[in-house]
This record gives sequence, C-alpha cells and structure tokens, in this order.
Amino acid sequence: MNYTREDIQKRFDPGTFARGADYARKGMVVSIDPAPDGVEGEVRGSGRVTYSVNVRIASTPRGLIFSGLCSCPMQSDCKHAVALLLAALTPARAPAPAAASRAAVTNPLAEAWLEPARARRGAHPGPAP
Repeated sequence: MNYTREDIQKRFDPGTFARGADYARKGMVVSIDPAPDGVEGEVRGSGRVTYSVNVRIASTPRGLIFSGLCSCPMQSDCKHAVALLLAALTPARAPAPAAASRAAVTNPLAEAWLEPARARRGAHPGPAP
C-alpha cells in the first residue's frame, strides 16, 4: 500500500515521529520485508537489542491507519515502527530482507577464526577482509 512521510507524521505523535526519523536516518533499520497489508522488519534499539516490528496499513475514509506491533518495551506504535515505515519509503536505500542481510554480513575476525576449520573440511574460505 502506498503511503507518504506526511501520512506517517499525521498518525504518530511528534516525539515518536522525531525519534523514529532519527533512527531511520542513522540506519538503525536492519531489514525490511514487504507484507500484503503492511511491512515487517527489524530495527536496532539504543542498546544491543534488535526489535522485530510489524506494521499493518489500512485505508479508511479518513485516511491511512498504521498499526505497529514491536518486541520493544513500548510494544506498539513506537519509534521503531516509524523508523521501519520511513526506511521502507526509500527502497534504493533500504536494507535487504532479513535473511539476505544476515547472509551478507561478515566479520574479518570470525572469518580468520573459521578458516582453519573450513580448510580441514575442504570448504572454501570466506571473503577476504
């Protein structure tokens, strides 16, 4: 479903919108997966925790309604939902779906540590750092 930044801004209180926009701008959205009636994804929190976010979008005679559920302590309609919605508006800059983004992440130290085990198994080493 199509929506705009202004649609999001109308639905969320100014503080939540501002914090969510800051998270989106800082690249805290880890994954975006379009859903038939909204968008799902993962958003990093202020600590080390990554939250699962599910936002449903419905069209009503009065405009769009966003219903966000999140695994964060707020549980619904939080800054993580705003960040996900904003990040999903810009597909060229949006992160890959969760499975693809996890597969593409490499850590040079982890690769160096795994290399001897892979060599013993005959597996190919990971990408060069």
